[in-house]
Amino acid sequence: MKDEEVILYMDLFLSAQKAQMQGSIEAAEFFAAQAVAMAPKLPAAHQLLGAIKLGKGDWKAAVPAMHGSYLLRRGPRAAFTKDTERRRTPAFITLPKLMHDLEQIEYLMAKGVRLKITQSKLRSLKRLVQESIADGLKGGSISVSLATRQIIKEFYGKAIHLYLPEPIKGGALNPKLRFRDIEKTYLGNGRGVVYFDDFLKPQALEQVRAFCLESTFWHNVKLDGYLMATLYDGFSCGLLHQIAAELQEKLPKIYGDNSLSMAWSVKCDSKMPGTPLHADEASVNSNFWITPDSARLSAKGGGIIVWPCKPPQSWSFRDYNSVEPKPEKKRLEMLGKSKVSPIYVPYRQNRMVIFDSKFLHKTDKFQFKEGYENRRMNVTLLHSENIGRVE
Repeated sequence: MKDEEVILYMDLFLSAQKAQMQGSIEAAEFFAAQAVAMAPKLPAAHQLLGAIKLGKGDWKAAVPAMHGSYLLRRGPRAAFTKDTERRRTPAFITLPKLMHDLEQIEYLMAKGVRLKITQSKLRSLKRLVQESIADGLKGGSISVSLATRQIIKEFYGKAIHLYLPEPIKGGALNPKLRFRDIEKTYLGNGRGVVYFDDFLKPQALEQVRAFCLESTFWHNVKLDGYLMATLYDGFSCGLLHQIAAELQEKLPKIYGDNSLSMAWSVKCDSKMPGTPLHADEASVNSNFWITPDSARLSAKGGGIIVWPCKPPQSWSFRDYNSVEPKPEKKRLEMLGKSKVSPIYVPYRQNRMVIFDSKFLHKTDKFQFKEGYENRRMNVTLLHSENIGRVE
């Protein structure tokens, strides 16, 4: 782009952001669309346009914009020059992430998916994982040497394969669910918490599971070693947005005008601790599990623990959401003073848990079998008053 084109692009992009923040959604959409048209190979405007359309409730238009942004950043046509490769590859990588990627690559190859990874590179990756385990680095970090970079550069941080389920005709949610009873429980004795089984139709559950098993969008590595896929970094497809929209449609007394603002999936290995105590920045939190019950080693627990207790309004986002020790200690002290009894929701495949997003919650202890397909996976949808903000 020429200098004057860059200036015009930035003016359009910043105008879209400003209009978005001011609540002028039509203007924001116009400026963002103009920025996309002017620089179709730059991902930022695509992402902003997708967020604006999602905030309007137009998820069918949001999906291609969000997907386009993701592919421009991580897809096969992304501009992976030597310089960007060097900056994209971190100085250290975690062994849990590397083990996951190896398992996923082997899983995809066994299904007949063609990947641009040679058998030689695959053997080198296996050897790197085995040597790291032998060195006692089970939860630790691996320094990214030049040799390591050569092994992982074909797949690390890239969308080498995506499986994107489309919306299901006739709906994704189980039509036999008693939606009015669910609303009554949530608003009544449930104290802002409700859970129920057989959430999705079998076909929808199968497709969501394939979405998470096959797609290589697990780029977010957490301190405890579990992995996350997030809405604006690949975790987006027609079926996922259909599910979020149907929840809002079928349970209006719970969701009201709150539309999907964020979504993610968490994938753990057999014994990881999962997400620590925290609250989320939204109105309604919807969480369901997709790994078969046969993968569990213990019939007890393994789900989520919710305290129907909100942090003070004076607390910052860091106070109630950060994984740092000091804020988490602050939350524990608050719970101790509140004397609120926790609600334990045991794990079960296709069980949905809905609760007020500001309630403190954490993953319950769990034990699952070894193996890629046995990894514990959940999907979380956040609904909030949304004007198209990008997280």
